[in-house]
Amino acid sequence: DGLFDDWESIPVVYADPAGDGTDEDFSMLKIANDNDFMFFSIEFHDGEHLMQNWNDIHLYLDTDAEVNTGLPVHGIGAELDWCFGCRSGYFYIMDGIIEISQNDLTLRIAPTITGERFEIAISRSSAILTMDGTQEPTTIKIVLQGGGEAPDILPDEPGGIEYEFDSTPVPSPEIITLEKNEMEHLRILSYNVRQNGLFDSGRQARFERIIKALEPDIMGFQEAYDDNDTNDVNDIEALFEDWFPEVNWHVSSEWNGNFVVSRYPILHQGNHSWRSMGVLLDTEEDLGTPLFFINSHFSCCDANDNRQEQVDELMGFVRDLKNGLGPFTLEYGTPIVHVGDFNLVGYRQQLTTLTDGDIVDEASYGIDFLPDWDDSPLTDLFSRQTHIRMGYTWRKDNSEWNPGKLDYILYTDSVLEPVKHFVLNTLEMSEEDLSFYNLNSEDTKKASDHLPRVMDIAEDPEELTWVWPDQLPPQDDDIMGDSYLDISGTIAPLSNITATWYASISIRDDYGTDLLPDRELGVRAQIDQHLGDGDGWLSIPEIADFVTLVENARNLTDSEDSGCCLIDYSSMHSVKGTDITVIPPANGSVDSNGSWGWIEDASLIGTTDGRSTRILDIPRVGGVIEEIPLRVTLPGFWEFRYSAMLEIIEGEPNNFTVFRHQAPVASDIRITLGKNQPPNAFFTRETGGSVIPLALQTAYSGQCTDSVLDDTQLWWTVHRNGTKVFETQHENLVFTASELNYSDGEVATVNLHCLDSFSASGTATENIVIDGLDPTWEATFELLGDENSTGLDAGSTHLEVPSGSYIDFTFSASDVGGLPVAIEVTSDKSESWRHSGNDLLQFTDRFSQSGEVNGMHLNVTERHEAKEPSEYNLSLMVTDDAWNTVTHDWVFVISDGLGPTIIPDIIANGTPISPESPARAGDSMILSLTDSFDDLDAIVDVVWEVRVNGTAIAEGAMWAEVEKLPLSITEPGIHLIHILAWDTAGNMEEISFGLAVSPARGVYISLLQHVMVGDPIEGEEITIIATLQNTGADLAAGMLCSGSGCSDEVIVNAADSVGPGVFNVSLVLNLKGTAPIDLRFEWISDSAGMSGVVHIENDYVVEPQWQAPMQVLLGVLTVLMLLAWGAHRLWGQESQKP
Repeated sequence: DGLFDDWESIPVVYADPAGDGTDEDFSMLKIANDNDFMFFSIEFHDGEHLMQNWNDIHLYLDTDAEVNTGLPVHGIGAELDWCFGCRSGYFYIMDGIIEISQNDLTLRIAPTITGERFEIAISRSSAILTMDGTQEPTTIKIVLQGGGEAPDILPDEPGGIEYEFDSTPVPSPEIITLEKNEMEHLRILSYNVRQNGLFDSGRQARFERIIKALEPDIMGFQEAYDDNDTNDVNDIEALFEDWFPEVNWHVSSEWNGNFVVSRYPILHQGNHSWRSMGVLLDTEEDLGTPLFFINSHFSCCDANDNRQEQVDELMGFVRDLKNGLGPFTLEYGTPIVHVGDFNLVGYRQQLTTLTDGDIVDEASYGIDFLPDWDDSPLTDLFSRQTHIRMGYTWRKDNSEWNPGKLDYILYTDSVLEPVKHFVLNTLEMSEEDLSFYNLNSEDTKKASDHLPRVMDIAEDPEELTWVWPDQLPPQDDDIMGDSYLDISGTIAPLSNITATWYASISIRDDYGTDLLPDRELGVRAQIDQHLGDGDGWLSIPEIADFVTLVENARNLTDSEDSGCCLIDYSSMHSVKGTDITVIPPANGSVDSNGSWGWIEDASLIGTTDGRSTRILDIPRVGGVIEEIPLRVTLPGFWEFRYSAMLEIIEGEPNNFTVFRHQAPVASDIRITLGKNQPPNAFFTRETGGSVIPLALQTAYSGQCTDSVLDDTQLWWTVHRNGTKVFETQHENLVFTASELNYSDGEVATVNLHCLDSFSASGTATENIVIDGLDPTWEATFELLGDENSTGLDAGSTHLEVPSGSYIDFTFSASDVGGLPVAIEVTSDKSESWRHSGNDLLQFTDRFSQSGEVNGMHLNVTERHEAKEPSEYNLSLMVTDDAWNTVTHDWVFVISDGLGPTIIPDIIANGTPISPESPARAGDSMILSLTDSFDDLDAIVDVVWEVRVNGTAIAEGAMWAEVEKLPLSITEPGIHLIHILAWDTAGNMEEISFGLAVSPARGVYISLLQHVMVGDPIEGEEITIIATLQNTGADLAAGMLCSGSGCSDEVIVNAADSVGPGVFNVSLVLNLKGTAPIDLRFEWISDSAGMSGVVHIENDYVVEPQWQAPMQVLLGVLTVLMLLAWGAHRLWGQESQKP
């Protein structure tokens, strides 16, 4: 920050003699560090220097204290070579050289102007000090070297100055809150908004948040240019009325980018130099006098001459104004505040001119003067940032210039006393503080390269003071703290009882208090409205009244009223009352939110009733004191016995804590207390029944029951004939009798011991007989057939049975002692396969191949490969009452008992047949057996036979012959397919199915027959009926025609696999001539895209109409002749005589 009073206690690490340097002559070096930075204080013998310019001073740091690494300089191996005047340096690491800038060091230097002493800070976490993150710096060596032909080197002797980092944690600085300490204080803000930032759409929201958080009364802005009418006075005024609509703002004219915005009316204003302007503000009501406010923005960078001229001109004007020679009268004692971006990066003289009135160009601007009313210099206000120990006000990390104090506040300390001041840097604020003030972390960084400077002033800085404990830290919980009830002395029946009560509680401000109305407003608003003046500001006197209120409210003598307790249904009392220490809320805005609380303690006395058990009642009626845990301690051998609210109590029997805020109901929490009693011991044996095994582990589980809060000790002992042979302190006991030298039939004595926190004990004991003999067993297996069964050799460990076989199993077991013997049989046949019984076990089960053999779950390639037969493990476990166990295992191999699985598919013209795509006459058809498989055999080992309509087309064929077998089927119809397959074990499988072959697509019509009904005589009517058939698979429509006449259209039925489509059609003809009858059937098919004509040959003859009577006569004559001939044959020649 450029102040050096904090260096006074730091020892000098090196004092360099004067006169040993050409350009710079070093004097003294001091070094220190905190948690984050390494600090240097450098002084010179030979007058003023400028650290960031006009020099060739080098700082060399050996950060690993190793002379053989880095750049060899004056007996050290330097990893850092930083040139201050060059504003750059080099990092030597791993035989490489990296050029670095000030931001790589997080370099901070103060002051930014010429001087004889400077303080420098370098980040401890920088890549240079940590060797690129490979170390935490502990010891380093330093060399300083000046410029010129014979540069001064510090130290004079080679080897550098060794510095060991102090690891003692340095507390963080006290955070400066953004609120005013009192609402009546007047807040001044100086802010360079960088190139019209207030009206930059990308930055305006950040300025709004910053200025709203600071709530200034008077603002001096720099770089708020009024060019192109983009932000004139009216725009500035409208902007602030939008941000603070409740305030009547007053805005000055713009001068070279400088504006003044004020809550107070502007009495006079004007530009008083090339780079400065000032206003006289009407602050009479708050300060008792007007305020002269100067706002400056001096030339930047290397323009030292221009800057000096500007400050000379300004101070000449101030001198004249004080002497009554200005454009308005400045009354004696009028406070003067000068703010702005002074850009002081060169000669100190420019600051001296501003503070001391030391004008350089007196010929142009007049004689020197002392600006303050008491003939003293103006005071340069040094402010630090709110959250860190840094005072810079300008920062641009990608610049070659390191951060520095460019923004100043000067004031007349004879009539003004700052009551609060700071620099705001949101980058260094905590997330909690940012959220509280509605700020973003990068607000000040992105808004401008300058930081806002704030100063609060008041009419009378002297205020009444109260001495209270330090403020409580912020807290997330509404209520925090703890309370303590210590019951001491005797608590026997009908006796006096003494206790000590203590409570410490902290409460969030926004939680409110039930000591004042409107708790929902929070305690700050409650105090302001009900104890104060309601101005939105919590003053010290208002807080004092609240402290008195709390002290009176908590100074209670009744233990129940204080929220402590009752003993045996009666309150205890405090003879001397309660000692109260209140930690009140902090003064400031009612919108702030911190914490407040109090500490209380009291000595209590009471009496007990005549019962042996004490009753402790803890109030739960909604008081704030109930929201913190209550710890209770008891005297002597008294302990916690019982409470229905056990779930909110934890601790030890005579030292427990009640979390009454967790109680589900608003009712007193009752606890019974009593004298300690020995614990009870209980155990359960988990091995064996009435006996235990000799060679197997025996296990016991036990527990000790006592007061629910007692951490009772537990241990086990085992005795043989009165001698302890085993002991353990595990919760469970596990031992093997044979390892403790027991024999079959001996008795083991097992003891569970319990010891509570009061050293009272309890024991549980069992005497148990030891069984050292295994049970015996027998087994028989029967393979069941259709009519007969076959015994299997149960003595063999491997048994082979056909797939699909049923087996009867019989197991029997016995023990020498005659106690029941458990039989259990398990198998990997399925996950839950298990059979069990006592002494005798019988069951039947079926054994088939497992899912590991070929099946449809495998792809075609895998299921065509040979597979091993399935094997199942069968395990027998026989256990007696002592859990002595005998086991035996068998392996059942499942032999091949099933034929191949035949899965046929018919492929017609390269496409598998389906209802939508049937086989048709004339198609090229193939019988595909690709999907077929055998459960165990490779498909190439299966033998095949295929018959079509009873005729074998493959016999004794192997897989290569039948996998894709052509079918010579040409005619439509149902064709019988019969397939047989044999595996290598002789198992045969067969299937038969009818293959429906549909006719070919199209329409193919032929005549079956035709008949005529009626006489074919000219002029008569006859009917001709024709029967036809369609051997094609498509429908058609047609008519029977003769000449130009046709019948009605009829449907031509389609053929199917059963046969042709047969249909009839009739035609009625009126015979008008004797010409031959021409018959034809004309048809068309849309689905087949075909049409045609079927000519019907006939021998029908139509007779003329005149020929019909002659035919009748001839017929009669023919009949008579026939009769005559018959008579002659019957009666001879005589029959013809007369």
